[in-house]
Amino acid sequence: MFMIKYYNMSSVYASPLEGLPSFPTFTPIRAAMKETIERYTHKFPRYSDYNFFSMLTYDVFNSLQISVLNNNLVVIFRDYISLKPFYSFIGVSQVLETTHILLNESAKNGYGDALKLVPQTTIDQLPPDNRNKLTVTEDPDNNDYIYSLKDYVNLSGKEYRSHREKIHRFKKKYPDIDIRRVDLASIGKDALELFSLWKSNKIKSGNKVDGIEREAFRRAVEYAKLFNLITIGVYDKEKLIAISVVDVTNNYPTGAFIKADTSYGEIFRFTQHAKAEVLLKNGFIEMNCEQDLGIQNLRESKESWHPIKYLKKYIVGEA
Repeated sequence: MFMIKYYNMSSVYASPLEGLPSFPTFTPIRAAMKETIERYTHKFPRYSDYNFFSMLTYDVFNSLQISVLNNNLVVIFRDYISLKPFYSFIGVSQVLETTHILLNESAKNGYGDALKLVPQTTIDQLPPDNRNKLTVTEDPDNNDYIYSLKDYVNLSGKEYRSHREKIHRFKKKYPDIDIRRVDLASIGKDALELFSLWKSNKIKSGNKVDGIEREAFRRAVEYAKLFNLITIGVYDKEKLIAISVVDVTNNYPTGAFIKADTSYGEIFRFTQHAKAEVLLKNGFIEMNCEQDLGIQNLRESKESWHPIKYLKKYIVGEA
C-alpha cells in the first residue's frame, strides 16, 4: 500500500515557489503571484494551461487554487468544457510520490480518479519500472499546437495553397483593411463589443458558444496592464473588425484570444496570418496556439496551419 507523506520542502532548500502554501493547503490564484509562478514555469516548455495570463483570465469563478508539493506546482483547475474541478501539477521533483498523493486527495475530495493536463515534461520523470502502477493516457484534445512563425507567414508549398489563395482574395476584396498594434486596455470597450458581435453571429449560425469565454475576455481587458501583451487590431476605416491577443512570457508568445466580425469572409484566416507576421517581425521564432479541446472544426483549422510539434499532456490514474 502506498504511504501518504506530506513534505515541506522549504525546510530543505529555498524553492522558486517560496511564498506559496505547502500541500495540502491551497490558496486562490491572485495577480500578485505572477512573478513567483512565472519564475518557476519558465524552465519548462510553455504549456498554455500553466501560462499565468491564461490561469488568471480563465479563473472566472474565482475557484482556481494553488499549492506546492515536493517543489511541484499543484493546481485545482476547472475543466474548460464541463467546468468540473480536477487536480493537476507541473514539476520534475518526486513525481511518482506526488502523483499518488494527488490521486488519493482527488478521490477523497470527490474530484475524480484521475489527474489531468499533466505535462509531458512531468510524465517523463516517472520511473519506468513504476509506470505499471499508473495509467498514463495521452490527451490529444488538450495538446498545445506549436507553429513555426516563418512557415506560418511565408505560406510556401502546396500544403498552404488554400490559405494563400483565400488570404489573397480577402486582401483584394477589402483593400482598405488596416492592421494595427493596439493596447488592449485602451480599446477594451470596442474589444468587448466585438466579442459580443462575434458571439451573436455564432449563435445565429447555429453554433454553440463557450459560456465562460466572454468573462475570461473581460478579465483579460481588466488585467491587460499587468502583462506583456501583443494585441493586433484589424480595422475597416475606424471600425474594429478583428482582434488577436498574444501573451508574451519569458520571451515566448502564446495566443490567448482571437475574435472577429464574421460578416467579413475569411477574416479569421487573415487575422491569424497578420498576427504571425507581427510576431515574426518582433523576432519570435515560434508560437503556441493552445489546444483544440476536441472541437472538430477547431482541430481542422489548427491542423491546416501545419504545427511543427505538440506540447503533449496526459491523464493519469491508478492502475
